[in-house]
Amino acid sequence: MARSRGAARTAEGSGRRRAIAGAVAFGLLLLLAFTTFVLRLAEDAVRTEAEDRVRTTAVLNARLVAEQSQRFAEVTEAYAQRLRGLPAPRRARLPTAAEVRIQGVLRALRSEAAGVDEATFTDPLGRIVAVDPPGPRVGADLS
Repeated sequence: MARSRGAARTAEGSGRRRAIAGAVAFGLLLLLAFTTFVLRLAEDAVRTEAEDRVRTTAVLNARLVAEQSQRFAEVTEAYAQRLRGLPAPRRARLPTAAEVRIQGVLRALRSEAAGVDEATFTDPLGRIVAVDPPGPRVGADLS
């Protein structure tokens, strides 16, 4: 009979242990689910904030570029207004050999430098000495 009481207590203790282990496992599962949920919410909040910052920065940069473009246009227009009042530049005269040599240098500069469409050589007074290519451009019609 001693064994039956001990077996009954062991069976009862074993059932309690299983119930406690089940409750702990269920609690851990709930904790894991809650932690996952909170981490996803935090990740979404951080992502949304980062996207908003990028969007705001892009809008501000676009405004800045537009304002700078407008300022550049204003400065360019003001400079053009000042240039309109200046007399047309005069052509300076050089000896033929020097002019031929300068034309060769201008041609080489225009052909070897990327983006150069026209090259002009002036003297220290700002008078045009040579232009390459000759034609209806800056110095071609000046005398």
